[in-house]
Parts: sequence; structure tokens; C-alpha cells
Amino acid sequence: MTTLRPLVTLSILSVLFLAVYYSIVSEPSYPIQKVSKEEAIEAIEVFSKKMDLNIDVGDRSPTIETRANESIGQYITEEKWTNEEIERLTNEIPIYTISIVLDNYLFEVDPFTSDIVRANNLYIHVENDQEINNFLENLFGSGFVKVEEHKGVFGDIDYIYSRGEVAGEIEGKVRISVYDNTILAFHKYGEVDQYPFSTEIFNLWEMILALVFMVTIVVVAIVATVQLIKKLNNNQIEAFLGPTLISLLAGVGWFCGLYLAMGTVDMFSLLFSGVLTYATFAILLITAQKTDYVQPFSQIAEKLQPAVWNGFLLMIVSTSLTTIFYGLSAYFGAWSSPVMDYAVFLNTPLWAVPVFALSLGICASISEETIFRRYLIPAFDRFGVVVSVLATSFLWGIGHIGYHMVPWHIRIFEFVLIVGPFFYFVYKRYGFVTAIFCHFFYNSMIGSIFLLTIIGPVGLLSVVLTLVPFLVFLKRPKGQRRKLLFRT
Repeated sequence: MTTLRPLVTLSILSVLFLAVYYSIVSEPSYPIQKVSKEEAIEAIEVFSKKMDLNIDVGDRSPTIETRANESIGQYITEEKWTNEEIERLTNEIPIYTISIVLDNYLFEVDPFTSDIVRANNLYIHVENDQEINNFLENLFGSGFVKVEEHKGVFGDIDYIYSRGEVAGEIEGKVRISVYDNTILAFHKYGEVDQYPFSTEIFNLWEMILALVFMVTIVVVAIVATVQLIKKLNNNQIEAFLGPTLISLLAGVGWFCGLYLAMGTVDMFSLLFSGVLTYATFAILLITAQKTDYVQPFSQIAEKLQPAVWNGFLLMIVSTSLTTIFYGLSAYFGAWSSPVMDYAVFLNTPLWAVPVFALSLGICASISEETIFRRYLIPAFDRFGVVVSVLATSFLWGIGHIGYHMVPWHIRIFEFVLIVGPFFYFVYKRYGFVTAIFCHFFYNSMIGSIFLLTIIGPVGLLSVVLTLVPFLVFLKRPKGQRRKLLFRT
């Protein structure tokens, strides 16, 4: 217990800091959507018939996400709008939307009115500007005036219409994209001049770095496979059942997390999560140590107790560090979407929502710690500690750039400056298993706190599920000793 005292003291100080910070700093809270998944899909079907698009949703499960308007978000954060003011704003302009991908179509639905406010890949013929104006008025009413035209390199034209300020400095706008007398897309949104609105979901650099991340994981999987084959040929694999069960747990976590977050799992996501799971499996096989798999549960629990305690306490410390980082980032104008996880309430029955936070903790903690700590840190350590920290932190960080933030690369800085070095220290000082528990507690607790702020009882159940490792490993069973098939 003596060795725990410094960490306990640091954790207590972190809790005090977090309590003081959140008692002083308040962040705007967006109201939860009133439109259900079924109502949003029905709105698309009605729109399709109205525009003669012949889109057949049928029984398919489209990808559904929630996306905030970063221009409005930055403005109301800077101006410190109250939650009541934000809720009134939803009657004037969409502050965030329900984004639905169906085949090659992208739709965005107002989460409070079920109006279609964005659609891409349309092919609606128009003869002249008057028909474009009629199209606009038919969708969004009168009062809009054309204020800008932007010509693209391929001959397409974006017409920007405005109906003036709808609240504060927020200007209501509509963009209609036309090519060769054909309307290709439209988008209703709000914009503040000081904070330009981007119609792009991902920019070029995000796509390049996402590709680098995917290539990294595939290369790791291939190299680990080569090493695995060599070890198999030399009969050097010391464990099989343990790595198999742990990898399966990670795979189930990835599938559940993706399905609960987006309402479906497309083929690409399924394949990539499969590659992550396989890479985890291969690495665990080639790095496993010889051990006795059938042991009394009390011995397993006793050996894991330090990792569970240290992981939990280190999670508290890491939370305070990331809070400091984002507090400073916000001070200098950074912004992050408050609705990134709202889609879970659209895609998941309420009783299953707590599993969302648990899945995030399980899949990421096992796979990411296995790949970026257990495998890549030893690989990069041969080039020196600094190179190892920077390389593993950067590669880990670019796997998290899909979050809606301004600037888009803020998470890379977070991982390179804070999270990556911190987990490098945790892995080196406390070991692989502690790093897994720290990562698990961090992801699951962040998700649980989010749920607590939205629906209290659901968040409370999520917290209980997050604390399951304490219930399993920190209390010895009474009576007959239970057996476990493996230990980590």
C-alpha cells in the first residue's frame, strides 16, 4: 500500500482540481433530439416522393450520426449562451443535424422539426434561375436573397442565399449546388462571419492521415503474422487460449461499439475492426509468456489487484491532464462538438445504451494498448525514448481525428503532447495490464459521464458497468474457489 500513496495523493489532487474546474467553467449543453430514427427516415421517404427521387429505404439500416454546426458552436461558446438561449435557437436554425447515409445519398435532418436541411447527389433538372428560386422557396419558404456565387473547377456553381440574421450574429443561409441545369445538392445552415462554416465533412489532410493510420494497422498485422508464423514453426508460442479469448472480447467490443454508435456496421468498418482484432490476436500470441492457465480465482484476482487499482487512479490523473489541455485549447479558441455521441440515443434502445460506454472501454483498451504499447513501443525504443514517444503518440493520435473539432488536428496535439507520453509512462512504469485498465476506465468513464449529463439513471448504470473490474478482481469469492481458464 505504501507504493500506492503517491498515486493516491495525486489522484485526490486531480479530483479536487476537476471539482473546482467544473464548478467554475461551464460549457454550453445542446438539447437532446426530439426526432426519432424512424421519424428521420420517414422524412427522407416523404422528401424522396416529393422530389421524385425514388429512394427506397425499405428495411435497410442506414448509417446515422449527429453533427453540430461548428460556426454556430464556436459563436455561442464564445458568447457564453445559456442553455435556454440555445434551446430557443433550435426554433430558428439547425444547431446540429441527424446525418443519414443511404447508398450514395447523404441527408441531414433537423433533430427538432424533422425537416430535410441537406441532401447530396440529387439530380433535379431546372431550366433557369427562376426554377432554382422556386425550388428554394418550396423547401424553405420565402425571404431568401442570393448573396454569393462560387464557381467550381468542373463548371459547377454554388449559389448562396441569405435571409439575414436569425439570432444574434447568426445568419440563416442556404447553399444550392447546380451543374448543367441540374440541382446536385442543397444545404440550409447558420453561419457567423467570424467563424466560417465548412460544408466538408472531412478535409484532404484528415483523409490522408486516416489512410496512414489504416496502412499502419495493416502493416503491423502483416509483420506480426510473419513473426507468428516463425514462432509457430519453431514451437515458440507459449499461450493460445488466453490471447484468443482476450482478442474475441476486443472484437465483440468493436462490433457493439460501432453498431450502437452508427446504427449499422458497414462492410469497410467491419473489415477494419476485423484487422484491428486480428492484429491484437497475433501480437498477444507472439508476446505471451508461458503460464499456468488453470488457477484459483483468488490468485488471479490477487495478481490483478495492483493493475486495477493503479489503472483506476491513473485514469483520474489522465482525466485532469486532458481537462487542462482542452481548457487551455478552448481559451485559445478551440472547439469540439458536444453532440458527437448523441446518435447513440437514435440507434440504440434505452436499456442498451449503457453498453455503449462499456464497449468503448473494452475494444479500445485491449486493441490500442496491444498495438501501440505492447508492440510498437519496443519496436521504436531502439531509436531512443524521444522517437518512441513521438512516433507511437502520433500514430495513435491520427486514429482519433474523425472527431468533429476545430481546428481538426487538435486531437493530434492532445495525443502527442499529453495522452501519448502519459500512456508511454504508464506502460513503462506500471506495465501492460495496468495500461489496459487505465485506458478502459478512461474511455468508459468519459462515456458514462456523458450519459449522466443526458439521462441520469442510464448514466448511473453505465458507471456501475464501468466499475465491474473492481467487483470481479478486488473481492475474493467466499466458499469454493472458482476457476479461470486464463490469466493476463
